[in-house]
Amino acid sequence: KNFVHLMCTVIDDLRSIDKRLSEYRERYEFLKNDRSNAAEFKRRKIQYFCDINKNARSEILDFVTNGIKQYLLDNPFDTLARVEGDDKLAVLFLQRRYKYAFYRSFYDMDYDYGACVKISELHNDAPMNKWMEIEHEYLEIKKTDTEEFKNKLKRIVEEKNIISEILNRVSGNYHLKRREEIFETLSELFRAKKYQSFIALGLIQLEGLFYDYCQIKYGEKENQGTLVEKVDKALKSNEYKYMKFYPYFAFDVPIMRNDVAHKGFVDVKDLEWTAYELVLDLNTVSKMVRSESYDKFIGFSMTHEAMLKWTPEDNDEENGNLSMYRMLIKELFGIRYVIGEHFWELLKCPEKYDEELNFYSQEDLPEGYTDIAGIVIVLSALVRQENFWIAIKETLQQYSNDTTQWDEFIEFAKKMRNDYIADLDEDAKTHCIELGKLISG
Repeated sequence: KNFVHLMCTVIDDLRSIDKRLSEYRERYEFLKNDRSNAAEFKRRKIQYFCDINKNARSEILDFVTNGIKQYLLDNPFDTLARVEGDDKLAVLFLQRRYKYAFYRSFYDMDYDYGACVKISELHNDAPMNKWMEIEHEYLEIKKTDTEEFKNKLKRIVEEKNIISEILNRVSGNYHLKRREEIFETLSELFRAKKYQSFIALGLIQLEGLFYDYCQIKYGEKENQGTLVEKVDKALKSNEYKYMKFYPYFAFDVPIMRNDVAHKGFVDVKDLEWTAYELVLDLNTVSKMVRSESYDKFIGFSMTHEAMLKWTPEDNDEENGNLSMYRMLIKELFGIRYVIGEHFWELLKCPEKYDEELNFYSQEDLPEGYTDIAGIVIVLSALVRQENFWIAIKETLQQYSNDTTQWDEFIEFAKKMRNDYIADLDEDAKTHCIELGKLISG
């Protein structure tokens, strides 16, 4: 029964892809002789969706050839009954068969990607499990009553004073601070309802925010390229966000962006609504940039919160708080999959980030509180202490022996050894060298 249900689903997926590809070819043919800027980006958009649908078809056929047996063994329950019973968790589990099943909407060129961008950062105060439901509600409103959708978003922009939120976000971020004067001007233009000027300047800043995103992620020496290339680089590390945001920023926004570059203004019927849309776009992208710039600090905050719960053991006074270092190692090991390389670089060389850390340092903190700069300095100093390396050795010896190897911890210990062995003081280096012998032995 599950096999029959699965094959019906697979055939339905393949048919939907073939139908799309046929339709997209017709659209491309219709536009092939149009030499306008808009038509060029529409052709690129069609080509993008043809490519990802072809890739999806290949993935599905590979699943039919190689994946069906394991899928059926992994799902011994009645799959049709679960789907008909609207068992959302089971449906989510079943969709893992291939990417198309999970991201089906994002293979449709007519999906409202622009609306998704605008509303994606408007419901962060709701529980995370409600985000998709809220987003769906917005999209349904737009389908049934476009004016109500516009009015709803305009009210949110006004009531939440989003233009001020964006300005505060820019002013309070080390990487965005240099745009403060420009965003002050943008805020004034929007409030004065000088929408043509706001849009012309705002579109340039939208691209600038993607420039900042790439600079944070890849470094100043990276060639950022065109707006489309910046968007690709900024989003490609997150598959879900890429498929959801890329089509809008890569194919829709550049049409207006190029109008500004070539004409000096945008030619749209509803300047006011376009300005409100741009406010929401700037809101989403500025939040993305801020999040990326703070990413390296997340591990420090998580570790600091955990370390606040440490209590000394009976013999800690004699052994130099060895239990504290064991706890630190456990926390660093535990967060290794949720932090990026910038965390480890900051942990090892905080002096490289002096200017940024000073930007976020706070004066007159209440007693017992530490700012992020202080947390970084303390944790960076702790990993260079002799007892930190003694604790790693002990942990490795405790959980790895001739018959049992804890491979994940060995890899962690190896990374730490390789990162620090050349920079440690004499006593700590001795234990780091011994750690290397344990790993290789």
